[in-house]
Amino acid sequence: MNSAFSIEQEPPGIAIGMPLLIAGLKECFTRETVKGIPALWQRFVYEGAALTQTVQPRVNYGICSPSGTDSFSYLAGVEVRGPGPLPPGFSLISIPQQQYAVFRHHGHVSELAEMLGAIWSSRLPASGYRAGRTPGAPQFFERYGEKFDPVAGRDDIEIWVPIAT
Repeated sequence: MNSAFSIEQEPPGIAIGMPLLIAGLKECFTRETVKGIPALWQRFVYEGAALTQTVQPRVNYGICSPSGTDSFSYLAGVEVRGPGPLPPGFSLISIPQQQYAVFRHHGHVSELAEMLGAIWSSRLPASGYRAGRTPGAPQFFERYGEKFDPVAGRDDIEIWVPIAT
């Protein structure tokens, strides 16, 4: 059984996500430049050490929002208690409370694009829910929990997709 097949079989959990304030480094990407996201994370790990008031320093977020027809913005960050001060070049994203379908990813981070494809093409429709987000909120976010192993690139990865209520 390949990992894509096993990914398809697990139904999402449903959760009410509390409001989050995420500080981090943000860049715009396209399909052609998406391979630059790991370099953004490397910069964040190095420069993010300057952040103060982190809520859970070992829990990180990858925030994805459409920014054009063929592009999207991606922020690599961490939850903070308040809006400032931020290191130079850092951005702040506020995520409102909303309901989510939460998909656990059991594979390597390099397989996230395949996982996202499965979510949008089959897993979300099969769950009986449909995407629906609050205006200004991200399209989805990745949550890398405390047990995520950045060296191995796996464990404790979730994709949170806002759903219509």
